[in-house]
Amino acid sequence: MTIYIISIFARMISLDTVNFTHWNAPTPLFTNFSLKFFPSGLSILCGASGSGKTSLLEIVAGKNPLDSGDLNFKDKLCTYDTILKKYRNVELVSQQYELQKYSTVAENIGKHISNTKIQKKRELIMDYLRIVGMEDFIDTKVENLSGGEKQRIAIASCLAKEPKVILLDEPFSGLDPSRRRELQAYLFEFCKNLHIKLILSTHDLQYSMGYADELIFIKKGSIIHQGKPEEIYKKVNDPYTAGFFGEFSYTTSSFREYFNINETILFPSQITLYSFDNLEDENIRSIPVTVENSSFWGTYYRNVVSVKNFPEQKLILHGHYLPIGSHYQVSLLSRANS
Repeated sequence: MTIYIISIFARMISLDTVNFTHWNAPTPLFTNFSLKFFPSGLSILCGASGSGKTSLLEIVAGKNPLDSGDLNFKDKLCTYDTILKKYRNVELVSQQYELQKYSTVAENIGKHISNTKIQKKRELIMDYLRIVGMEDFIDTKVENLSGGEKQRIAIASCLAKEPKVILLDEPFSGLDPSRRRELQAYLFEFCKNLHIKLILSTHDLQYSMGYADELIFIKKGSIIHQGKPEEIYKKVNDPYTAGFFGEFSYTTSSFREYFNINETILFPSQITLYSFDNLEDENIRSIPVTVENSSFWGTYYRNVVSVKNFPEQKLILHGHYLPIGSHYQVSLLSRANS
């Protein structure tokens, strides 16, 4: 039987030299894998499909037996079964929802609320439903809900168990953007106020990065970056990680030499556009560019420019509409100095 070191109050979670192979896989997914999560707040696992995010959450939840290595929840030594049955302090919200489809929303959530609270049970159910914006569905059967609605009920059902650690596997993938923003704001604030540790997996950082205390980038079963979002943003130079922060331009070696920078990745926010008669500071190094394309992307125009004397270099800028064929100058801001 696998032994885990578990803490009921401390939330320090770590994996030490873990080896793990899926039962039907020819090769291990994780080999000598080690990771220590921040002890509080929101940790986000970022990675492409198949990178190992879901498997890692299932390991932390005790659903995937290890080939070898240790899963540690600091301070208390016991089996995972003991924690699951007695303390119920770690909960995984999977992409399968795990709801009873022929029961009502109230029944799915209420089964996790003690009957000693019977007088307030429906009120408590409504409180959890308000967090996920589903209070109007309290008496609806789960089988009549959409996929996105089931996601929200699964989260409310998890909260009703009063866990100390919540693992969320792509929890907002079925929601429209406005509903996703609203749910994240309520959920993250609720968990922060109750000191619930959150670990969330996603391949889309657009809506959740602003809430994150740490980002963990995983690729093919290996950690390639871990740290605070701003720290990773300032040093990232590989296209796999950079893509999670948004659109970017590659820089050629000759272009980097001209501007005396080491960054192979340039984000639109690093590029400043000037008209030829509006660059007053002679100490700013700039270079002429020509607009090749300007397309509307909702809240901004996506502009692609070619760079004079660097025929292979294209830059992407976000801002207002720029007439195709028009000429400007650009300067660059290093992320290390931003």
